[in-house]
Amino acid sequence: MEPHYDYTEPRRARRISARPGVLAAAAGAIALASFAAGAAMDRPTASAALSLPASAAALPVGAALPGTGFADLVDRVRPAVISVQAMAQVPSPVANRLFRSRQAPVSIAEGSAFFISADGYAVTNHHVVDGARVVQVTMEDGAVYRGDVIGIDPATDLALIKVDAPDPVAHVAFADGEPRVGDWVVAVGSPFGLGHTVTAGIVSAVDRELGRNGVGYIQIDAPINQGNSGGPTFDLAGNVVGINSMIFSPNGGSVGVGFDIPASTARSVIAGMMGGGLIDRLF
Repeated sequence: MEPHYDYTEPRRARRISARPGVLAAAAGAIALASFAAGAAMDRPTASAALSLPASAAALPVGAALPGTGFADLVDRVRPAVISVQAMAQVPSPVANRLFRSRQAPVSIAEGSAFFISADGYAVTNHHVVDGARVVQVTMEDGAVYRGDVIGIDPATDLALIKVDAPDPVAHVAFADGEPRVGDWVVAVGSPFGLGHTVTAGIVSAVDRELGRNGVGYIQIDAPINQGNSGGPTFDLAGNVVGINSMIFSPNGGSVGVGFDIPASTARSVIAGMMGGGLIDRLF
């Protein structure tokens, strides 16, 4: 069984590479290799202590009861979620022979992201934008804007992009606390390129050690699929408790075993990127 990063590779783009991790099975035990490590694009070089924008400035939140459905919650948070298209040059021996270039034609990978500030900073996964030269984002209303990759951290599979939107954007805040096993959660993203799809489930486990990067992942059973990568998972107050990153699946489809990067990890890593300082992961 292999882990699948839940980003989407459209049919028209068959040469994309996202450097996924590898799952090895031995003697009935499953071990997940650590995420690809390497130098980050525009990686900060000096330490800085910076807090993300205050949650008071984010979208209004309020507790929702599962018995009443999730529609009110979704209406509040969905405008802050965006679809991401990343374009990259993929090395290819064939391109080298045919075009006298070591780079294959531009390919597209698709994933999800969410705004964390009114001025257009958004969080996604590193493997969604890995190697990207052009990033396009699609808003809930269908508007399309350019996004620049500000920083990436392969170790935690996180990335920060800055979207050139003409007006302040709806945004959400990271949760202050950690979710508990059994808590309801709602995931919003673009599985298979189907923008702003909503699924719901519960927290199945916390602090899942899946590699050597020190991240304790949140396991959820809300269905997430290819294209959900980088999208947010919300608690019932409308705060982001995790970022969709990967699934365990025998066939690449959702079987209810998804893994989120916890908000506490994302808060530290993204704050470092925004502050232009070194990332202090505390592990």
